[in-house]
Amino acid sequence: MKKTGVLFFTFMLMMLAVFPGFSYAQTTTVSPGLIAYIGTDYNVYTTSAQGGTPATLTKDASVTKAPQQIYQWPTWSSDGQLAYFRSGIDATSGSPVTEVLVSADGKTPGASAYVGANEAFTYANWSPKPCGADCRDLALLLSDPSGLSVKLVRWQNGAGTSTTIGAGAPFYYTWSPEGARLITQQNNQQFEIYDTSTSKFTSTLTQTPGATFTPDWSPTDDRLLLGVKNQSSTDLVIANGTDVKTLAAGQVNPIWFSWSPDGKQVAYIDRQGPLIVLDAASGAVVTKSSAEGVLAFFWSPDSQHIAYLTPPPKSNGSLTAAKRPVSLAQQSQPAQTLAWSVINVADGTNRQYGSFQPSDELLYLLVYFDQFAVSHHVWSPDSRDLVYSETTALGRHAIDVLDTTQANAAPQVIADGLIGIWSFS
Repeated sequence: MKKTGVLFFTFMLMMLAVFPGFSYAQTTTVSPGLIAYIGTDYNVYTTSAQGGTPATLTKDASVTKAPQQIYQWPTWSSDGQLAYFRSGIDATSGSPVTEVLVSADGKTPGASAYVGANEAFTYANWSPKPCGADCRDLALLLSDPSGLSVKLVRWQNGAGTSTTIGAGAPFYYTWSPEGARLITQQNNQQFEIYDTSTSKFTSTLTQTPGATFTPDWSPTDDRLLLGVKNQSSTDLVIANGTDVKTLAAGQVNPIWFSWSPDGKQVAYIDRQGPLIVLDAASGAVVTKSSAEGVLAFFWSPDSQHIAYLTPPPKSNGSLTAAKRPVSLAQQSQPAQTLAWSVINVADGTNRQYGSFQPSDELLYLLVYFDQFAVSHHVWSPDSRDLVYSETTALGRHAIDVLDTTQANAAPQVIADGLIGIWSFS
């Protein structure tokens, strides 16, 4: 990611506005799991898809008095642990401080796993599998005055230790399915494999990154989905050792891509044309969206559907973070809006839902969706509902749940909040 956590934290402090609460609707869905969200007070909460009284994990966020601090980006592990990140300003030095906290169950307050001085949080992703008894690795992307770096925080037996993996700008990474290796893309120059067992980069791929961002490790085996340079264009390829299969050649625009959770298909966009789904074995087109200008997409956990976002007809603006409305003058200006669609991968049928103004936090996720998609789920574990955050015309910040099994479903507000993330199960 290129955006620095320092600027993002400063922006969050400047744009804080707490608005009156909603009368929350109880949804009719029964999707499992928990939704972790950042409230409008910048504290961490969890709740169910039905809403109701949330569990409160933090109470000490503050942007008006010392110590100034907020909480950001709840990040679930596949075994139900929840990491979240305290971003603050040191009262003595005035420098940013980042702390990683881990809740064992997403319902009780977390314990400190890492504290970094003069660092700001940018992104995090848990390893998909344990690293031993009561052991889990968290790859943490941080910014400091020299740029971006990745640290590996090992959370074991209720204590954290950290190792610096490397530095680069940009710096993208994805875990292998067994959770012991990372594929990285650094400085738009090379793909490398990092092994947690040796704490070293063990190999550098022969391919050179093209106009692309996050390399994607297959969720089921050692295949790597890459965007590689081909003279003045980019090829979408699957690399498995020395075997390289080209799926889509000669892409003239930057591309974003993702594996299906079952590893059988891949999807990609160029933010100009449609969402295209390919068979990972043959490269054949499985389906594509009728809509052009798809900005971001997310596979359902069962690999049967893809939720994607487009500007609605006559939308204004591109996929860039907009400031929250904090005055009547600002509220009277047209706001950037997006609309969800859900495509059935097997038959290509499509449902589109009403437009909304995404929160600043959701916009940040969408800009880097190809990295966030594997670590921060917008789908419920049963592949039924979507969770997302919006800013209403009145400037209120809402966590919404949308039932995608209904053609004309309206979102249900379950909480006031800035960003919501669904647990894996």
